[in-house]
Amino acid sequence: MSWSKKSTRELNHLGLSSIFYVATFFGLIAGLGQVFVFAFEKFVLRHYIHQSPHIVWMTPLVSVLFFPLCAFLFWLVARRCPRIMPLWLAVFVFGFLCYISLLLMATWLQLIPTVILATGLAVETTHLIGDHQEGFYSLDVIRNKI
Repeated sequence: MSWSKKSTRELNHLGLSSIFYVATFFGLIAGLGQVFVFAFEKFVLRHYIHQSPHIVWMTPLVSVLFFPLCAFLFWLVARRCPRIMPLWLAVFVFGFLCYISLLLMATWLQLIPTVILATGLAVETTHLIGDHQEGFYSLDVIRNKI
């Protein structure tokens, strides 16, 4: 897949709000995905999970707080080296963190295939968001003010 000039230009715009939007989006997906996995294990597979009932709100909250913290560090590096830190790299990094956090919950998967699968999913997500940015950023209120 090739990106149009418009999408490449937009993905190279690395503002603070853009990085935080991407990080918060993937943090929320990771947190809700983990809650879904725990609920599936408990209610569908009827496994006993060693988690508190508070995991329903604590996991998404921690993910939504952790990912933007990483975004702040990412933004600090991007301010120092803007040429090597485009926005598509932020989409890839936070997509990878989201997928790896979900895939590591599957204890039957080996580490190397898990990393390879998370990398592939992050690459495809980066291409998908690059090709359909209007849909991705349509939820972002801040993006319209940049």
